[in-house]
Amino acid sequence: MKTITPMLKLSFVLSVFLLPFISNAQVGIGTTNPAGGSLLDIESAEKGILIPRVDIADLSTQAPVTGDLTSSESLLVYNTNTTTGKGFYYWDGTQWVAVGGNGENIYTTDGTLEENRIVSQEDKTLQFEGNIGRNAISIKRTNNVTETGVGFQNSGDYYDASIFMESGTNQGLVVATGGNNPDVTAVGTTAVFNNDQTTSFSNSISVYQNDANVNDITGRLYSTDDDGILDLYENNSYNHRIAANSSTIFNEQGLNLDFRVETDNSANTLFVDGSSDNVGLSTNTPQEKLHISGNNSTIRVDGLSDTNNAENVTGDFMPVYVDDNGTMVLQPSLVQTYMPVNALNYISNYIQVQSPSANNGNLTSANIGSVTLNLTQESLVEIVYHISVTVSDYGGGSANDGAPRLFRSYVTDGSNRVAYNTGTYAQAGATGGATIANGFYYLSSSGYFQLPAGDHTFTLVGEGYGGEYGFRLRFGETNQERFQIIVHR
Repeated sequence: MKTITPMLKLSFVLSVFLLPFISNAQVGIGTTNPAGGSLLDIESAEKGILIPRVDIADLSTQAPVTGDLTSSESLLVYNTNTTTGKGFYYWDGTQWVAVGGNGENIYTTDGTLEENRIVSQEDKTLQFEGNIGRNAISIKRTNNVTETGVGFQNSGDYYDASIFMESGTNQGLVVATGGNNPDVTAVGTTAVFNNDQTTSFSNSISVYQNDANVNDITGRLYSTDDDGILDLYENNSYNHRIAANSSTIFNEQGLNLDFRVETDNSANTLFVDGSSDNVGLSTNTPQEKLHISGNNSTIRVDGLSDTNNAENVTGDFMPVYVDDNGTMVLQPSLVQTYMPVNALNYISNYIQVQSPSANNGNLTSANIGSVTLNLTQESLVEIVYHISVTVSDYGGGSANDGAPRLFRSYVTDGSNRVAYNTGTYAQAGATGGATIANGFYYLSSSGYFQLPAGDHTFTLVGEGYGGEYGFRLRFGETNQERFQIIVHR
């Protein structure tokens, strides 16, 4: 940069300034021996020259100096304006230039910093004014491989923090506050504002009441052992905690707080009453330790299903028991009784059992009726029935020959017979005008089968026997026939 020597050399400038007003002779003020080569030589040990003082608000215009300055290059003034800079200025034909400068500055010319510089603000502030927008002040790097930013040093020249743009393109802005180090790159990262509009934080994020790090803390998100934890505070102590790899806690301080979970169709899918310590499902006023509300609400325990529990028989309702510890378990059922068959007047007409001939009353039988039943588990099956019988001779007339006729019934499952009942008809001969009694007789009986699970067919059988005398039996001619099956399990 070009410079002009200090104040004592201003005599040269003044000589040039006063040249039009003096002759070629040398002039001395305060001296009788002007210095050689000078037109004006002023000497004084206690006085100076007072240059005109003006207020230059804009260095690029001649104001406040008036007149035509076309031929006034080198015009010298003293600027009193503190904004543009107090001091001696000369007119270079287009602008005011500070004495000691060459007219180049950051307002007019780009430049290169040759070495490190320090600007001491002392107790002064530095303010930039303008309305340019987001790039009013920009820091641009010429090599994307390097990081670019601002470092913050303490009084010991150690860095406590920095804000910088990461190396590479499409990277984030980093805030580093971790440590106190002479190497700014060694200060640990605290937060990264990523290029994809996400934000990453190191270790912890805390929220305080009013001023950060001063008032009570109200929330904190942090990591420990590579696991995330979210704490919500009450009176500076955590009360709720959501943890990724440890216990999640609600109401650690035991305050009178309710806990409610709302879903799409229910405002109180889960509700814990803080005052009563009761839990409600679909209700916010639970009346017991567990209260399930709703007209169609039920409980399902997959561990008790027929798929997962051998004691559960498919198709049957099974009882749930409570053991000595209060645990609900499924066990083989207590005796349950139900009647799957209860048939009244189940024979549409009658079933006839007739001997082979009038003189042959050999044993003859017929199936009166059958029913098939499915048992879902091993059961005791009880058979109860009663059925009417009429007894006639082979031709259907009164059997008054005095010979007995036997009639009986039983139930079979194909392997075993139960519920036998037998009757005998014996009528004295009609000689001598004896009265002959006849009509409906009834067979009634019951019996049991112990049967495994599965399908079983039960058949009611009617039989007759007359020895050498024929017979005809008719079963079920009344409307009071009944056949019942009762299952006990």
